[in-house]
Amino acid sequence: MESKYTQTVLDKFNTTFPDNWIENLNWSNSAKMAFAEGIQTIDHFREDTVVQLSKLVLSGDHLLNETFSLNGLLTKINGLIEDVVFKKVLKVKLIFEYQSMLKDLIDIIRLVKNHIEQTKKKYLPDNLVISANFFTYQDRNNRHKMVNLMSLICESCEVEYSFSYNELYINNLLLLRQYLLDERQKQNGELSHILLAVLTKVELLLSKLSAFFDNKKISYYHDWKLETIELDCPDKYPKEDFRFLFQKYLEPSSLDNITILEWLQDSLQQDVSMWKLAFLMRYYTKCTNSIEQIDNLLRLAIHHHDEYERGNEHNVVNDCASRSFLNYMYNSRFSFLCQHEKDYTYELMKVDLQKIESIQAQTLIYNYHPYQTALNYVIKEIESKLSHVQFEDISQLVCDLKKYYKKFKTNVAWCKKYQPYLVQLRYNFSSVKFDDCDFKTYCPSSFCRPLRFKDLDEDIISYASKIAFLENESKNQNNRKLILDAKSKIDNMERKNMEQMGLFITITTFLVGLLSIFIGNDGSVSIIEKMHYVIALGCILTVFVCVGYFAVRDKYDTKKSCLFVLLMFLSSYSVLEICRSSSSDNKESKTVNKQDSCRQLQSIDIDNVRNSQPIIKATK
Repeated sequence: MESKYTQTVLDKFNTTFPDNWIENLNWSNSAKMAFAEGIQTIDHFREDTVVQLSKLVLSGDHLLNETFSLNGLLTKINGLIEDVVFKKVLKVKLIFEYQSMLKDLIDIIRLVKNHIEQTKKKYLPDNLVISANFFTYQDRNNRHKMVNLMSLICESCEVEYSFSYNELYINNLLLLRQYLLDERQKQNGELSHILLAVLTKVELLLSKLSAFFDNKKISYYHDWKLETIELDCPDKYPKEDFRFLFQKYLEPSSLDNITILEWLQDSLQQDVSMWKLAFLMRYYTKCTNSIEQIDNLLRLAIHHHDEYERGNEHNVVNDCASRSFLNYMYNSRFSFLCQHEKDYTYELMKVDLQKIESIQAQTLIYNYHPYQTALNYVIKEIESKLSHVQFEDISQLVCDLKKYYKKFKTNVAWCKKYQPYLVQLRYNFSSVKFDDCDFKTYCPSSFCRPLRFKDLDEDIISYASKIAFLENESKNQNNRKLILDAKSKIDNMERKNMEQMGLFITITTFLVGLLSIFIGNDGSVSIIEKMHYVIALGCILTVFVCVGYFAVRDKYDTKKSCLFVLLMFLSSYSVLEICRSSSSDNKESKTVNKQDSCRQLQSIDIDNVRNSQPIIKATK
């Protein structure tokens, strides 16, 4: 379907400038009035052409509809071009002005056609690398100001397709803003509304960039006067306006639960808005950290993508948005798993990355972000293995790391070349109606952020250094293994020596104890008591042996540990029982001895009495 703006320009040209239209003017009555009428017609058509084609460029209608009428108009105008020698005769002078207008129209149409081709390329899934773009643009001293105005409008619209944090880019936006402010003061009527839309579009880009400055403002001097640009309060816009959603996208935690619930309910409907699913994915990955919610949302996204493919809303913008949307949802899930999921294994990471690679090949969108995520994950995995005391082979991990780094660099270069939005939104969502305009202005960046290519270049250098270090560590793995093996052998030898020394000391102590028990005691100690002492000594030494085992052990062995604990418990119990029995024996022996002493004393007293009787008799 042909664009209404290009069709209007072609139809109006045919009706305004039929064959011999100059001759048909009323020259007979008043040549001056005929000349003035002709000049007014030329100026009005030139200005109206700029208005219609500006609406085409600003609305992005060329991305939805065909623009064949421009080719037809260009062909017709080229057939009307002829050389005219300027003369003071009014009719000849009007013909000269008409020819000048035709040349201006050629320049205007070529400017617009160039804009159409450049912007369409941003959405087409091809790998055609464009080194430069040139088109014929005649340098004429008498070029009309409308041509320069059309060039300014096209440039102001094209600049959004290279959205960047670069300082030169920001300076260029500030210059464009000032040019538009100055030009708007010179225009009135419909052109003034057109320039207001362009100016608002440029200021919107600047305000989005201001959100990433330290003070949330862009400050600059104009004619020695300080001026600032900052984001407006989002509450002045409707909740589904991307100008409102931009700040919420930067800080998804600022969204209220009611809004999230409404979007979640809408996502379950038959025809769901793509941007709501993208917003929910960002909210889940940044705020709730729920893999179940993320997986459910991904299934909805796949269903939504398949639903769109079967639908009839296809155009270059929506097709690109659908491909970009699928990449964004998978990449968000992958990034979350690599950064937050503890049970996420290396093998699962490789499987998910292969899925993303297949989607990139299917959509022809080569995002660098999943490879950057994979690089960070693999580096962390390698460092974890290197930190272990035991030897672990990392050669395969280093090989994978080098592969992901190569793809990361390749995809960064691709992004620099094409500068895509990592989440392109559909045409209707990205279009907004500015004040005093009877058309919507297309803003392809919507709530997307620009890419930080300066940071990415620094990351490439940092990753290269890290990979070189880890590769060197991998090559030294054999030496490290030998060192670890030698260390293990030394530790084992030391442990065995300590165990043997402990055994010898125990045996020696036991033998010395035996000698002390059997030789050091007198005959009053019975053989049974001596055996009790021997057993007690053996049990005590067994307890020390068990304690020594736990002190010098290297690896935990459940069976051995249980055995030594049992031995230690039994030995300790045996010692306690021996001590208890010895104590009772001592008490009994003391009682017997006491009874014997009493008996001896009694016998002594009886003898004394018996001996004293003769003495008593003699006395008498």
